[in-house]
Amino acid sequence: MLQLDAQQLQRLSIVGYNGVHFPQWMSSSPSLKYLELEDRKVCSQLPELGKLLFLKTMHVYNMIHVKHLFEESYDGGVVFMAIENLSLEKLPNLTRLSRDDGENMFPHLSKLEITECPKLSGFPSLPSINDLHIQGRGLATHSSHPHY
Repeated sequence: MLQLDAQQLQRLSIVGYNGVHFPQWMSSSPSLKYLELEDRKVCSQLPELGKLLFLKTMHVYNMIHVKHLFEESYDGGVVFMAIENLSLEKLPNLTRLSRDDGENMFPHLSKLEITECPKLSGFPSLPSINDLHIQGRGLATHSSHPHY
């Protein structure tokens, strides 16, 4: 039931929130640039964040039921258009970044860190990636190759 006028909100961290759903205003926070979501053990779906125009950094940690970062059907528009830095950690049921991959997803993503996401398979095209770090279950890779 957290209510907030989020029109000017630029940075948000939610840690240990026990609600089943995220507040609606999170999906329409026009100025949000940094988002951290941690320890949401009962939630299975993230808020609709893919259309936020200024979100540059997102960290998602320890959310055991989340399967996709972007659950909505891909309509051909740009999704996660400003994200440059994405960190995913301890998401044991994450299978894909998006339910439906598309050409205009994560067009500016340059740094991607994935830790302990054993079911994650397949990525959309990531044309701007230049720093990729994957770690978990004994596997650790780090690359600075510009094309993935």
